[in-house]
Amino acid sequence: MKSTVSILIFLGLLSSCNIKDPFNSSIDRGDREPYSSGGGYSTFTLVTEFQSRIETYDSCESLQQDLEQRLDNVNRYYDEFVPWWETGETSSSGSQASQSSQVEEDVSEVSTNEDSITNVQEQGIDEADFVKRNAFHIYVLRQNKIEVIDRNSLAVIGQISVAGDDSNTDYYWRAMNAITNRSMFAHDQRLTVISQSQEDVIVEVFETTAGEVPTRILERRTQGSLIDSRYKNGFLFLATQDNVAVTIEYDPERSWWQHWELVSEQFADGTFRGVPCEQVLKSPANDWPGAITRLASIGVNQTVGAIPVQEVMATGALANDIYMGPSSIILHGYNSMTPYLYWARSRLMQTPITEISYDSNTGALSPKGRAILNGYIPKGQWSFKELSDGTISVATGTWGPLEVPEGSEINVSQNLEVGQNHLWLLKAEDGVHKILGSVINFGKPREDIRAVRYIDDKAYIVTFEKTDPLYTINLADRLAPRVEDALEIPGFSMYMHPIGEQYLVGVGFEAIDQGSFSLFQGIKVSLFDISTGKSVPTDRKVFGDRGSFSDVTGNHHAFFFNAEDQSFAVPMTTLGYADTNNSPREYGQELTFSGAIVFGIEAGLLVEKARISHDDLITSKCAANSRGRWWTQGGDSLDINRMFVHDNKVISVSRFGLKVHDPVSYDVSQVTFFTANDELCGGY
Repeated sequence: MKSTVSILIFLGLLSSCNIKDPFNSSIDRGDREPYSSGGGYSTFTLVTEFQSRIETYDSCESLQQDLEQRLDNVNRYYDEFVPWWETGETSSSGSQASQSSQVEEDVSEVSTNEDSITNVQEQGIDEADFVKRNAFHIYVLRQNKIEVIDRNSLAVIGQISVAGDDSNTDYYWRAMNAITNRSMFAHDQRLTVISQSQEDVIVEVFETTAGEVPTRILERRTQGSLIDSRYKNGFLFLATQDNVAVTIEYDPERSWWQHWELVSEQFADGTFRGVPCEQVLKSPANDWPGAITRLASIGVNQTVGAIPVQEVMATGALANDIYMGPSSIILHGYNSMTPYLYWARSRLMQTPITEISYDSNTGALSPKGRAILNGYIPKGQWSFKELSDGTISVATGTWGPLEVPEGSEINVSQNLEVGQNHLWLLKAEDGVHKILGSVINFGKPREDIRAVRYIDDKAYIVTFEKTDPLYTINLADRLAPRVEDALEIPGFSMYMHPIGEQYLVGVGFEAIDQGSFSLFQGIKVSLFDISTGKSVPTDRKVFGDRGSFSDVTGNHHAFFFNAEDQSFAVPMTTLGYADTNNSPREYGQELTFSGAIVFGIEAGLLVEKARISHDDLITSKCAANSRGRWWTQGGDSLDINRMFVHDNKVISVSRFGLKVHDPVSYDVSQVTFFTANDELCGGY
C-alpha cells in the first residue's frame, strides 16, 4: 500500500557552533563596535556562523531548549537596545543603515514523463501546472474552476469547483499572475489539485471516470503557504512554508522594546507542529530561524481510504521552489528573523543546500547532506542537476569574485578570476556535502546568470550585463570541471531547450548596447549547434520591440517541443512602434502579434512554420489588457499559454478555449470554447 511521507527541515544550528569558513578566512571575528541600525543600537550582536553538517534533534526537549536559547538572544538584543534619541545620533546616521534596521550588506533533459503533457525539467518527474491530462480527460484550471474536457471528443463535459483564496482583487496583479494560488497534477485515474487559502495549503484528490465529472475523495490541509511540488510514481511531493509560532510582548512606553516567547502548544505527543521531533532538521545558522519548511510525500494514487503522511521539517528554510532529481530533492534558501546577526561585507552571501533522498516506491524521505555555498541561487530549480552518479551540480552567483585563501579545503578546479558566477559539484558524505570540484569566477565583471541547462555531463550557462555569453562547462571529470567554450552574442536567453542531440535553442531578449549598460528589446530566439562539444551560434531571430514578452521567459511550461518532427513553438506577444523615429528606451505601443510561433530547423537555420493565435477567442474587454512588460515580469499572456501533442494533433490552450491543429500545416480543425468569464482578463 502506497503511503505519504514528509520531512520537516529545521535550518538552524546551536549558537555555540563555530564553523570554519573556507572562503574569506581573514574575516575579523573579534569584538565589534555596538551595531547601529540608524534607529539606535544594541550592544548585543553575533557574527553569522553556519553549520554544514545535516543534523536532527534527538527529542522534543532538545528541540524546545534550542529554540528557547535562540529566543534568549533575540530578547537580549532588545533588552540592550538604545534608541537614537538617547544616543545623540540622528535617525539617518551617516554610513549606518537607515531606519529600516538593516544590517550592513553587500551591494536537463527533454522530458517524456509518463502521460504528462507538461514541459518539465527531469524525465519521469512531473511538475504542477494549470493544463493537465489523464486517462479520461483534459483539465484546464481557471481561477477556482476546472474545465473538464473529454479526452476523445474534446468537448467540455462539466466543471469542478476547487478550494483556494481569490481575495486579491487588484486587476493588474491578477493580470500578471494568471495562476495565483492553484495548480494540479493528473495521472492514471486521479486528479490532484493544490490550492492556497489565507492560512492553509489544500490538497484535493479526485477520482475520475470516463464521461463523468471527477469526484472528490480526499482533502488534506497543511498550515502555511505553498513553495513547490512534484509528482512521481503515484506520490505527490509537497513543500510548504510556515513560521515558528511565538508571542511578542510590547511596551507602549518603550516603542523599541520587544520580548519574544515560544508558543509551547506547538509541542504535543512527541511532535513539533505535527511532525515527530526526531524528523526535524537543525537550522544551519546561529540565529532565530523563523521559517519552517515541510517536505511531504503523499500517496495520491492509493485506493480510497486513509492516506498516511510522512514528513521532514526544516526551520530557517525559505525557498521559492525545489529541485527534484532521480533520487534526491534539493531545498535551498535561508531565512532569519533575527535582528542581531552581523554580516561582514566580505562574506557576500551564503546559501544552505539541503539534500533529501526519497524512495520512489514507498515515498520515504531521508536527510542526506547539506552544503553552505557562497552566493545566491540565480535560476531556482534550473541551477541544480543530479548527475548520473548522484553528484549534485549547483550554479551560484555572488556580488563580486570569490577569493580562495591558500590552504583552503575547497577544491577549485578552475578560477577565471574576474567574474561573479560559480559552479560546484557536490557529493554527500556523512551528512555533509563534499565539494568534489568547482569552477569559480566565470563571466565578465558584473555579469549575472540568466539561464542554465544541463545536458548529460555538460552545463550550458548564460550570463549577461551587455552581451550574451554562453559558457559550456564539461562536468565529466567530477574532480576537475572546466569551461570548454565561451561565446558572445547580443541580448540574452532566459530559457534553453535541447532540440535532439545537435541543437540548443534559447529564448530571451534582444539588447542594445548603451555604453555602461544595455537596454532589453524584443523577444529573441537563438539556435546553437552543440554537436561538436562547443556552442556554435547558427541563427537568431528577433520579434517585436521593447515591451514584447513571452510566457517562456518566466515559465518553462509554456515552451512546446514536438519530438515527432523536432519542431518547437514559443508563445509570445509582440509590440511595435507607430513610426520608425523611436528611442530604444520606449516601449512599443501597438500590438503586432499575439499567439505562438512554430519553428522548424533546416540546415542550422530557424524556419518559421506557422503562426497560430487565440485572438478570436479573447473577449473585447480582455483584449484591451495587453501592455508592454519589463523583462523580469512574469505572468501569462491573454493568448496561447500551453501547447501539447494529443492523438496525432497539436492542441493549443488559452484561458478562453482550446484549438485543435494539424501537426504539419497547423490548420484548425476544431475549437472548444470555455465558459465565458470576463474576470479571466486578470487570471486563470
